[in-house]
Amino acid sequence: MKPEGTIDREAVAAIFSVVEDIAGSLPSRSFTSWSKADHTPVTTLDIEVQERIIGAIQERFPHHGLLFEEGERTIAGESSPFTWIIDPIDGTANMVAGKPEYGISVGLMLHNRFIAAIVAFPALGEWYSGTIHDGLCRNRRTYVPPRQNPGGGEIILCSKTFEPLKQTVIDHGFTPGFYYCATYSILKVLKREALAYHTIRANIYDVGPMAFLLELGGGNSYNSRRETLEFCPSLEKIPFYCAANQLEPAAFLFK
Repeated sequence: MKPEGTIDREAVAAIFSVVEDIAGSLPSRSFTSWSKADHTPVTTLDIEVQERIIGAIQERFPHHGLLFEEGERTIAGESSPFTWIIDPIDGTANMVAGKPEYGISVGLMLHNRFIAAIVAFPALGEWYSGTIHDGLCRNRRTYVPPRQNPGGGEIILCSKTFEPLKQTVIDHGFTPGFYYCATYSILKVLKREALAYHTIRANIYDVGPMAFLLELGGGNSYNSRRETLEFCPSLEKIPFYCAANQLEPAAFLFK
């Protein structure tokens, strides 16, 4: 009998391959879009991508729980300690507008900790993946982020914090950024192209998988008390989230 928490690494790799295949074809696909009840856009591709990823997971891990963005949003596992976190397309508004800042985000949690994730950026031709056993990869090759920040002093804000904090960021000598996509924003932190990303009332499927990849790359995610953020497989909003490689440049965001 396998101990609790044992995972089939080949099956996880197969899920990653499905995400890679989807990402490779997505930029050439046509779609229909409409607005959800919260006035955010959704497309036929969001639904199709989510269904394909869920199907691939259920084929290989039928007892695992799932938490995802579109539709019913949760599928309970059968007393399994594992939960898959899925955002089929983060940054849908950007995709609809023809902008490249959107991604497919999938992560696997064991209890309250991520142990594997893949986030693919179809329009950029990049995907980042990693596990607690194998470290961080970019397009299947080991990825080590730059030691220094080559992108200057950008601090990225979200749609809820950009206007309230924009002037504060400028007053502290930094450049405010806004990309309408949490996964892309954290990617810029991972690649040392931005100093930090700050948001409030985030969803775990927006920030969780990419935050795990940031951790593998030497960065961290913080709560409002400047403590390392502990994730929970839940649809409850995360009140405060900050991603950074070094906390000090963005310390004023916590005041």
